[in-house]
Amino acid sequence: MVQFHFNWKHVPAIAGLTRLNFLFRLYDGAVKSAQIVESSKSCARSSSASC
Repeated sequence: MVQFHFNWKHVPAIAGLTRLNFLFRLYDGAVKSAQIVESSKSCARSSSASC
């Protein structure tokens, strides 16, 4: 189990779920569309590698 304690009110994050993994990334500041695309591509690569 991994546990994090944050003192911030908001933690920008993107998460993805594959058949075998739960992937997430934390960002400093607002999440932008380019970061969403990058995260989606990374999740797709991870998903296809798991097959």
